[in-house]
Amino acid sequence: MQANKQQQRAIAHNTGPALILAGPGSGKTFTTVERVRYLIEVHHADPSHILVITFTKAAARQMRDRFFARMDNQFFPVTFGTFHAVFFHILKTSCHYNGSSILKEKEKREYLRAALLTLPKKFYAQNDGKMDQEWEQGLLSEIGFIKNIGKLPADFTSEYVSRQEFMRIFVSFQKQLAQEKKLDLDDFAAAVHQVQQAGVSVGLSFVPDKSGRTCALAAGIFLSFGG
Repeated sequence: MQANKQQQRAIAHNTGPALILAGPGSGKTFTTVERVRYLIEVHHADPSHILVITFTKAAARQMRDRFFARMDNQFFPVTFGTFHAVFFHILKTSCHYNGSSILKEKEKREYLRAALLTLPKKFYAQNDGKMDQEWEQGLLSEIGFIKNIGKLPADFTSEYVSRQEFMRIFVSFQKQLAQEKKLDLDDFAAAVHQVQQAGVSVGLSFVPDKSGRTCALAAGIFLSFGG
C-alpha cells in the first residue's frame, strides 16, 4: 500500500507536535505504523522511546502486529497499549500499585453506599424506594464523569441528588479510596498527571477543595489512533 500525499505528510513529520484528523477508513492504522517505522529508520529514534496509545486492546494488538509485520518481524521495543494499560503501567512503576489496587465494581458500590451514609437521615426519607442498583450506577457514572474532566463544572447538576449532597458523596468516596490505597479506573488519568507534575510517587487525594475545584487536574493531551 502506498501512502497518499496527506498520509505521507503525517508519516514524515519530524519537528514539533502534530495533530492529524482522520475519519473511518482513511488509513489511520497504516499511517501510524508507517510513521513509527519512519521515526526509527529515517530519524533514528530510539524505539523504546516510542509510545502508541489507543482506546481498545484489539486496536493496540492490531497496530502492534501490523508494525512487526512491516518490520519483517524484527523485534523493536515500541510500546503499544490502551490508555488504561499505559496509565496503570506508569502508576505501577512510579507508585508501586498492583492489580489488587484496582477498585472492583462490587467495591465501588460498597464505597458509594458508605458515602451515602454520611448524608442526613432526611435524605433517606426523601429518597426511599429510589436507591436501587440502577440509581447507584447512575450516580457512579456522574462521579466518573467529574473525575475524567478533572473538575466540578459550575453548571453541573446531578440527576439523582442535590449539588451539596453530590459534593459530600464525592468527597467521602475519594477519601475511602485514599485510605484503602485503591485506584478507580476513572482516577488513572488524574493520578498519572499528579505523578508527572510532582516527579515523585504521590498519593491519590483527588478531593475537591472548598471552592469546588479538584486537587488534581485531568491528564495531558494524547494523540490516539484506532482502526
